[in-house]
Amino acid sequence: MAATWPFYTALPVLAEKETMKLKSKLPSGSQIFLGNSDGQTRISLESSGEGSNQSQANSFSTGQWKGQPTLFKTPDGLVLQLEAEQGSFSFGIQGSSIQQLNQAPSTEGAQKLDLEEASEDEGGKPMKPMKPMEPMKGMEPMKPMS
Repeated sequence: MAATWPFYTALPVLAEKETMKLKSKLPSGSQIFLGNSDGQTRISLESSGEGSNQSQANSFSTGQWKGQPTLFKTPDGLVLQLEAEQGSFSFGIQGSSIQQLNQAPSTEGAQKLDLEEASEDEGGKPMKPMKPMEPMKGMEPMKPMS
C-alpha cells in the first residue's frame, strides 16, 4: 500500500502577544503614552491647545517588557527607562523629540513621574483618513478681445 499525503498539517497555536499601555500627565500639560505589543515599544506624546492637537510617536524594537517602565523628569527633559527581552533601554524626551539613548543618564535627584494604565483607545490613535477633495470647477473661457 502506498503512503498517502496528509490533507492537512497541524499548525502551532500562537500565543497572543502581551499588550501593555501606560500613560502619564506631564508637568507641561501634555500626556505621554507608552505601549508594548509584538516586541515593539511605542512612545507617543500628545498635547492640545486652543483649537489644535499635536501628536508625535516613535516605535522601537525592544522585545516584551520585563516590568513596568520608569519615567523621570530631569533638568534636561524626560528620561524613560525600561527592561525588556532585548536588554535595558533608555529614551530621552525633549519637547516633541523622542530618542533612544546609547547609555542611561543619571536620574539622581530627578523627579519620578507616575505611570498609570491607559485604556485601549487612549494614546497613539491613528488619524482617520481625510475625505478626498471635491473636483474644482473649471474656469469659464475668456471673451475674445474686440
